[in-house]
Amino acid sequence: MLPDKAAAVLKKLSVFPGSFTASAVSFICEDTKNLSLTGLEKFGLVQYNINPDRYFLHEQVKKFIKPLLSPGDRSMTERRLATEFMNVLESVHDQVEKGANEAIKGFRLLDLEMENIKAGMEWGRKHFANNKDAAQICNAYIENGVTMICQRLSPSESIQWLETALTAARQLQDKNAEGQHLLNLGCQYVVLSKFQEATNTLQSALSFCKKEGNVEGQRTALGKLIQIYIRNNDCPSAIKFIEEALELARTNGDKEEEFNLLAQLTISCTQNKEYNKAIDVGDQAMDLVDENEDMPLLINLLYNMGKVHLEKGLAFSLKSSYTPLQGKLYLSLGETIFQTGDIPGALKCLKKALDTVSNAKDLSSKGPIMILLAEIHMQSQGEDQAIHYFEDVLNLSKKNKDHLLEGQAQWKWSQALGKNGSAEEAITRAQKALKIFEALKNPEASDIRTQIDKWSGGD
Repeated sequence: MLPDKAAAVLKKLSVFPGSFTASAVSFICEDTKNLSLTGLEKFGLVQYNINPDRYFLHEQVKKFIKPLLSPGDRSMTERRLATEFMNVLESVHDQVEKGANEAIKGFRLLDLEMENIKAGMEWGRKHFANNKDAAQICNAYIENGVTMICQRLSPSESIQWLETALTAARQLQDKNAEGQHLLNLGCQYVVLSKFQEATNTLQSALSFCKKEGNVEGQRTALGKLIQIYIRNNDCPSAIKFIEEALELARTNGDKEEEFNLLAQLTISCTQNKEYNKAIDVGDQAMDLVDENEDMPLLINLLYNMGKVHLEKGLAFSLKSSYTPLQGKLYLSLGETIFQTGDIPGALKCLKKALDTVSNAKDLSSKGPIMILLAEIHMQSQGEDQAIHYFEDVLNLSKKNKDHLLEGQAQWKWSQALGKNGSAEEAITRAQKALKIFEALKNPEASDIRTQIDKWSGGD
């Protein structure tokens, strides 16, 4: 009973997987001015939701009309749908790039059209091998929407899209797109923790970008490879790629990036026990310290320099404007001196550490320093001074509501008492520490139980 034009439009509407706009129907179903759509809505064959201003088909209507669309008309309509939503995705990309309220609008549009966008990409995936237009659509979908798509799709779905786009880019001989798809594909493998696939893909991306002279692509690939190898504790590989990235940064005159890479290289060399190299690289990093705004990285650098060579680490820390780390380095130096048997030297170093952290108001370092001072005094017959330090730590822990520090102080105090033969008092302190550690679910609780049994005369 429908006019032929309206009947044709109705059948073509079956290609939409979800809701749709009048504008999309106008192009995809070739319904100029939406005259047929308006009639279909009046007949109740198409439903309209006023709030998002979108149309949809009832499932029973869609089920009835879907087989009525001829294969030729379906193929053409699906091609037009893929083209339409390629353009929609480009509009979303432009909005998101503007940021602020425009970005919110862009993501809202993306969410509304996601099912249609998926349908458009699916058409491209089915036909790109023998259809240049489909290959261009696959390529464009990823070029315009990779960041947004990867935020909305699962990593496995994103990888499927990226693999399709990569093959399409190669088919089209689009070198820029091919390099970018390789980089994005490697990043998605990282998200899925598929590190072998990630490293293989990113190394391919790195080689490709070198060949094409794409410096920015090389930096991106190197950065991701460095992250992977550091995460997997593969220091030799991390060092290799950090050095390669460092050469690029120096060529480009990027001092901030050079500092970041030198700091990472120092840390990796320390972990790989290449101590002389770590000292040399650390020296170079400290010459660029003013170029750095990454305070956690600076702290990590100084800490690793201290691990390699404590006195040199302290000297480096004094060059920086960030003093709290000095207390930690003094503590490490004091522990080392104490282990050599130089008790006066250790006490002198630790008291300097205590003054440093007190002036810097670094309360997190103050407690461990006072605990070590108390232990040394207890072993060197300075029991009254040791008790004074232990009590100060307990007061500090209660003031800051630091239950872990309180437990550590009680446990260290009990151990010191046990070494001095005061088993009964040692057990009392250890039981207090045990109660705290059990409440905190600290694994050291089992060691305390074992020691209490020994002091109590158990097996």
